[in-house]
Amino acid sequence: MHNVIRAVSRRKAGLAASAALAGGLGAVLLAPGTALAAVNTTTVIGSVTQSPQSDGTTTLTVPVTVEAGGGTTAADGTVTVSAGSQSCSITLAQIGSTADSGGSCDLAGLSAGTYKLAAAYAGSSSGFGASATSTFVRVSGAPASSAPVFRADSPTLSAVGGASYGYTFRASGDPAPSYTLSGAPSWLSINPYTGAVSGKVPQGISSFTYSVVASNSVSSATAGPFTVSVSHRGYGAGGRLSTSLSCTSPVRAGSRGTCTLSVTNTGWGTDKDVTGEVSLPRQLTADFCGHGWGWGWYNWSGCSISGNTATENLGNLAGGQTKTLTVTFTARSGNWLWGRGYQSSKWVHVTGSASSDQYYWYWNGNESYTSAWVKIVPRWY
Repeated sequence: MHNVIRAVSRRKAGLAASAALAGGLGAVLLAPGTALAAVNTTTVIGSVTQSPQSDGTTTLTVPVTVEAGGGTTAADGTVTVSAGSQSCSITLAQIGSTADSGGSCDLAGLSAGTYKLAAAYAGSSSGFGASATSTFVRVSGAPASSAPVFRADSPTLSAVGGASYGYTFRASGDPAPSYTLSGAPSWLSINPYTGAVSGKVPQGISSFTYSVVASNSVSSATAGPFTVSVSHRGYGAGGRLSTSLSCTSPVRAGSRGTCTLSVTNTGWGTDKDVTGEVSLPRQLTADFCGHGWGWGWYNWSGCSISGNTATENLGNLAGGQTKTLTVTFTARSGNWLWGRGYQSSKWVHVTGSASSDQYYWYWNGNESYTSAWVKIVPRWY
């Protein structure tokens, strides 16, 4: 009888010890023949990154680490990350040489609001136990980008030869749009940031046409075309000056190039004392210029350079006659040209003009304007 009581007592003690051992591993009573979990794990959500999208939603990039407590092998398997109705999964990869593993995934399409962010590791057949964690994240949202829309696009449609012409176009959009001209004459320019169109109207033309394009990363919008009628203060017995400018392009920084201004009298009379002028931007240094058109006492000056502007008295131009002025320049180099960082190509603007000193009581002189662009590339191009 006493032997039976001792046997029963030993059996109860064994069951109690088994129950205590199971409770220490998560209070799970294992069925006979089931192996105990070898490694406990802890799931940790790292620093979440928010990326606003053009449609007004936000994408969360969620990094997750699974720490295998007391182990020397990183946990394997997957982690499920969720926030509201959105979810994504991470296939664990070992981090460095530790027993930790992790990865990241994206939760896309989230609108502004507060979300409960949860990460759940289901464990794996390799002997790693399940674990989970959660936290809250505030999504601020982002304004949706928008295509450009013109708010000011009614320029004056009349101009006077020899006078300035201008108008400021304005367009809304997100990001803020930039402005370019389309189909415009070379003497007309636009500020790409403000939309201000400006230029001096040449003599001898009856009209000109241009369009303005506002562009951002979403799309573009076009205002125009606008056709502007040109009137003149008078017409004398002289000719009509026409100019064109051609420059070496591209040119390497530190190398030389030339700009040649051609001045033509397209009228039937003679233009007297015609002066040609080429103005270089600060990125190009004027070295020397001219053909030495001077002859006799009448045109003795030849070509001269003042600052960065070459000027030459071309003398008289009969109807249909053309004369030229050439300036040789050096493309400057240095960080001041490109700024710090990668040195990409740079476009610079050169202007040319011609005028006659011939005066009439109803029309002061005869002028023409033109321009060209020079592409400066780094030395190693």
